[in-house]
Amino acid sequence: MIHCSKIKLTLALTAALTALVGCSSPGNTVTFDQLPDPAATPKAKWSDAMVYMNAMQISGMRDVPREMMGDASSQPAQGGNSTGVLDAATYGVGAVAPPSGMSGGAVAGVGLGLLLLGGGPTQPAQLPQVVAWVPSDLASSPEEAVQVALNEFNKSRAAVFQKQLPQELIATAYPESDSRSFGGKMPKASNLVLFSEEAKESPAFISAPKSYGPIHIVGHKVTEESIINASGFRNIHGSRANTVALSASLPDWFLIYVTSATRSKSDKLPPAVLRSGMSNYFIGK
Repeated sequence: MIHCSKIKLTLALTAALTALVGCSSPGNTVTFDQLPDPAATPKAKWSDAMVYMNAMQISGMRDVPREMMGDASSQPAQGGNSTGVLDAATYGVGAVAPPSGMSGGAVAGVGLGLLLLGGGPTQPAQLPQVVAWVPSDLASSPEEAVQVALNEFNKSRAAVFQKQLPQELIATAYPESDSRSFGGKMPKASNLVLFSEEAKESPAFISAPKSYGPIHIVGHKVTEESIINASGFRNIHGSRANTVALSASLPDWFLIYVTSATRSKSDKLPPAVLRSGMSNYFIGK
């Protein structure tokens, strides 16, 4: 069942945040290099989004420290949302200066939780990702766990997306575009390293003591299906709402990572990790 209250809460917070992006000024900019490297940051300071990304085996993101958010973090959010708004000077895409030696265009549209972009191959954090940890009481083997994950994913897609696209889903051991994805072989689908691990201790955020995972679902078209089911042209808010609805329909042992979205200079959405219909942003604790 889709939890409408969670979706409304998430969308209200996102709307409040993105409405403030245009308020930033050059004097409030921070550079990528000034954001703390997760490897050198106590995990207790990580955002939930960063915790999820670490469990998904995806690197390349950085949290904006809570200390940088300013007094706005305690102000009431627009629309009566009690979760509060965040300082656009740190949060907004236009407020973050590029990494040393890089042009502003190299990081345009990335925004909160900056990803260090370069001229090399596409990295996992530059793509949407769908990951599952199947509780061990729902499957007795890795193969069964994969089938459970795929069945749940397709069931939720059917419930949320009126329009669907054909896709060949593959359950792999690594994120899409990970350097290990093909086991050192030619980068083609037949060489993908399939998920085959036995059940093990679950990450702390998974309630089941043991689970099969992380199971990476490759070949999905979450972004495309979210777009075609949104009304209007380049409706990034409607598209994100559709992805949030998909997340709400999935079991809580699923995570969906969404990249940033940009429609115009003042209309942007930050990257986030979705779980149970809630958007988790890259803002440290």
